[in-house]
Amino acid sequence: MTKPIKITFSQEQVPKIVEERIIPLLGNVSIVTLSGGLGAGKTTMVKEILKQMGVLAVVTSPTFSYVNSYTAKNG
Repeated sequence: MTKPIKITFSQEQVPKIVEERIIPLLGNVSIVTLSGGLGAGKTTMVKEILKQMGVLAVVTSPTFSYVNSYTAKNG
């Protein structure tokens, strides 16, 4: 099991953090899990990750779901 990575940043830094730190970590990963309290920024992070991956669907909060599945332009 991979050790969790902790990155602290402001909401304004989300697009840059996703582009430079998160997207490169994903590679061919097909399942990503998130944990954090209400208001921690999970939905903001997921929306930006999926936006940068080319997902056009409406992104909903992962907090109250077991699985949210999205398909990017490249499959």
